Amino acid sequence: MKTSLLISTYNSKSYLKAVLNSIRMQTVFPDEIIIADDGSSDGTAEMLINLKDTFPVPLIHVYQEDNGFRLSRIRNLAVKAASGDFIVMIDGDMFLTQNFIHSHIKNAEKGVLTQGARVKMKKRIEFSCYGWI
Repeated sequence: MKTSLLISTYNSKSYLKAVLNSIRMQTVFPDEIIIADDGSSDGTAEMLINLKDTFPVPLIHVYQEDNGFRLSRIRNLAVKAASGDFIVMIDGDMFLTQNFIHSHIKNAEKGVLTQGARVKMKKRIEFSCYGWI
């Protein structure tokens, strides 16, 4: 089963970079990552270009002009660009635990939509490119 990870973002380059770093730590990688960009002008495109060659899976940047909040539209465009049989959608400020992708694939069921919610941490946890600190 080919898996696409769709990440929505808007002018949050530092958050997106942290999310991408958490993806580097996954025990199982998605087959591709689609960045659904709702009109960022903060250097997001340049950051993604710089990461493409060193990232473990293809990064696909789907962009639309900033014309107000159009999250649903950019998500739809990103889904259209995805080649996976299974699509996992997250927001661009969600730090993923190491088994996030593995757990989603393991629990996938044909014809079933799974929805989750984020958890706000009470205690500060720091992360480096080598794992939890």
